[in-house]
Amino acid sequence: MAGTDQAVRAVAANIADPNTSAKAKRKVVIEVEFTPNEDRDFAAVTFKVLPKLAPPIPLRTKVAIAYTK
Repeated sequence: MAGTDQAVRAVAANIADPNTSAKAKRKVVIEVEFTPNEDRDFAAVTFKVLPKLAPPIPLRTKVAIAYTK
């Protein structure tokens, strides 16, 4: 199915990314949509392949704040 290889590669890259959680689940969703014609003897089929990836881990830092009175 077109797009499946690309979605699996995106999931693999997201798993390998050190900026994402190692414990977060990832998935590939395959949606199949059927649109029948008026006679109901034919249907157009649409496939969508969507990777669901882990978001980046929020970056934290410290900022020194100096002020004068």
